[in-house]
Amino acid sequence: MLSRDLENLPGFDLVSKGTDDLARGTVSREALLVSIAAGRLREGGIPVPPREQLPAEPELQLYRLLCRERPEDAYLLYSSLLERLISFEFALDDFNRNSRTQ
Repeated sequence: MLSRDLENLPGFDLVSKGTDDLARGTVSREALLVSIAAGRLREGGIPVPPREQLPAEPELQLYRLLCRERPEDAYLLYSSLLERLISFEFALDDFNRNSRTQ
C-alpha cells in the first residue's frame, strides 16, 4: 500500500494498483507498468519486488496485453500509459526532493 501523501501525484492510481497486483502475483497492465519502472520507483521509495520476482520483458508483455484488449488503438494506449508513468516518476522525484528540504 502506498502512502496517502502520494495520492495527488499524476498516475498514482496506476502505480498503487500495480504495486498491489505485484504483491499478489497478479500480472495486470498496472503491474507491468510498475515493472517497467521498478528501479526508479524503488529509488523513490515505492515498494517494488526484487527484479527476480518481476515479469520478464514487461514492455513487450504490456504491449501484447493491450493488443489483445484493444487492437485498434493498442499503440496509443501503450504510449498514454507510459506517459502517465513518467509523469508519476517526475512528480515522485519532486515530492521526495521537497520532503527532504522541509
